[in-house]
Amino acid sequence: MLWPIIKNKKKHRKLKTPFKISFKEKVNNIPNKTILENFKENLDGTYCDYLEINNDKELIVKNDFFRWKPDWNFNLWVGIGNAKITIEENEMQSYSPIKYSIDFSRLTITYILTIILFSVVLPIYGYFELLFIMILVLIAIIMHGITFFRHWSFFKQTIKHGINYLGNYDWESIIKNKTEIELVEIKNGNRQLPKSVIRLAELELEKRKGEMTN
Repeated sequence: MLWPIIKNKKKHRKLKTPFKISFKEKVNNIPNKTILENFKENLDGTYCDYLEINNDKELIVKNDFFRWKPDWNFNLWVGIGNAKITIEENEMQSYSPIKYSIDFSRLTITYILTIILFSVVLPIYGYFELLFIMILVLIAIIMHGITFFRHWSFFKQTIKHGINYLGNYDWESIIKNKTEIELVEIKNGNRQLPKSVIRLAELELEKRKGEMTN
């Protein structure tokens, strides 16, 4: 009678991956719901595929395996299958520990397979092959570093600025220098920009319209 129970447990055991990275931060006096809504709003502007909030304690990000979207400027998700924002339990009510974990298995496996493919297929030998493989490894490390920095920056800036975070660009100055035609294109969603930037374009158009009538 014990065998079905043991079998059931094994069936539902989750496979863990070593290819994960996490960032942590403490947030003072902000409700869990507000924290998760801020992240949800900002993540929605990064063109991830699926977002889901569970019980005001975690926000889950999932991405399709094959992705083809016009989102290169704001795409944080190349090679990343899923991520999670978790508000951890804390007996002291003065602050909430926030954890942002990212699964970069796809990115790492892609680079590993690429390095193996080039080392096997290319007709190079000896020191040249070793040098080429070392260059590929260096590129992989740099690309990983860029990916991690972008997610770390996103995490820190969202906590600091809430839904007003617009990426690593001074969009307020950029929008002010746009022509009216460019602003209309942004407002109509023709430039594939986050909702926050579109809203800035709308406000700038309203401002210019008001200046013309005065």
